[in-house]
Amino acid sequence: MKFLQLVITIVCFLNSLLGFSQRDISQDSSFYDLKTALSNKEKVVLLVLNNEGYKELPSQILEFPNLKALNLSHNKLKTLPSWIAQISNLESLILLDNKIDSFPFSITFLANLKDLDLSGNQLDSLPFELNNLKKLERLTLADNQLIEASSAFELYNLKSLILRNNKIGFIPRGVGKLRKLEALCVAKNGIIYLPEELFLLPSLNYLSLFRNQIKTVSDQVCNLGKLNYLNLLGNQLTNLPECLLTLPNINIINAGANSYDEETIKHLNSLNIKKINLFLEKNQNESFFH
Repeated sequence: MKFLQLVITIVCFLNSLLGFSQRDISQDSSFYDLKTALSNKEKVVLLVLNNEGYKELPSQILEFPNLKALNLSHNKLKTLPSWIAQISNLESLILLDNKIDSFPFSITFLANLKDLDLSGNQLDSLPFELNNLKKLERLTLADNQLIEASSAFELYNLKSLILRNNKIGFIPRGVGKLRKLEALCVAKNGIIYLPEELFLLPSLNYLSLFRNQIKTVSDQVCNLGKLNYLNLLGNQLTNLPECLLTLPNINIINAGANSYDEETIKHLNSLNIKKINLFLEKNQNESFFH
């Protein structure tokens, strides 16, 4: 029961970061097929065209003057046309699970974009021009082929940055500039070292680093006074900073499947007087975590 409650807590927390989403848009402004939308052009705020088999975007999308959210998940898109930049009011663009192997340059002209999801594609790099998206608050690039993501760390209004399951080898020191960042996930990459600047983020409350190659975590992690969730599962740690267990807002520390000896595990558990959710076991089902 405790584990189930933990999973629910994580899911609810992540959902709270979505910001501009389908739940914020009235039902009569939300459309789920192009034909119906074209019969109600002025009403369309959210347009969802999932699983349509699109290899190219239909140009009729330009006919919706009030379009703010466009979901094109689970199609066969390899890129986006230049005319996408003409949708000047667009705030949310979801391109989950397509076949995009190069970041569509036209996206960088969407000046009002707040939410961008390109997860489940084949991206191996990000353009410098990504930082043109000054209003971007949520960037999700999970399950790609990124080797580095420095451009993403130049987006100073970001609240959520998800880079899970790529090939990233380092977190740039520029992470310290993301003063509004609340959630950072770089799980399942090849990160060895955590820069000191990471521990200076005043708003960070969700930090997921599981399945990397991290050998040590500095005591400076305890500067993260708002930290609520920390995932270090499946690294190469032999110990944890004890001050983590006394952070004022900490609720979950998942740091199992590391290289602690039994004495270290016993000692850390004895320090858990706040009775936070502390996981140090060797074997855990990581599919429940993010």
